[in-house]
Amino acid sequence: MDPERFRLSEDRRILWAGERALPVVHAQVEDWETPFQVMRSRQALVGCENGWCLSIIWGSGSYRSNYPSQMQDDPFDEEPPDVEVAVLVPHRGEGLGELAEDPIGWVGVAEVVALYEMVGALGTRSAWPGWPRWADPE
Repeated sequence: MDPERFRLSEDRRILWAGERALPVVHAQVEDWETPFQVMRSRQALVGCENGWCLSIIWGSGSYRSNYPSQMQDDPFDEEPPDVEVAVLVPHRGEGLGELAEDPIGWVGVAEVVALYEMVGALGTRSAWPGWPRWADPE
């Protein structure tokens, strides 16, 4: 397993962030074709015990490592080096919580693991403190 890449387990219950196993509460894998392109989307909702979640997405419609894969001849990377992340606040009823803020953006394995630990340490009624300064894009 590459320590700098993400991988969704076959049963879709674990998202591997490098060598760290993150628990998936919901996963969605979609592939569809048009006459000119193939679109692939992967999403894992990673849950913390306190009710907070990370929404982690990658795919061919993104503007990162898989962007060229929307053309039929380009390979799709199922184990990308970066993913788009958003934080979801705990939901008090059915369904998913709301976004804590706009999606954080494209981050690598180390940032996702650090964010998971930070979000997992929040109280169930805590306010989202915001994206940590150490992770601001340059």
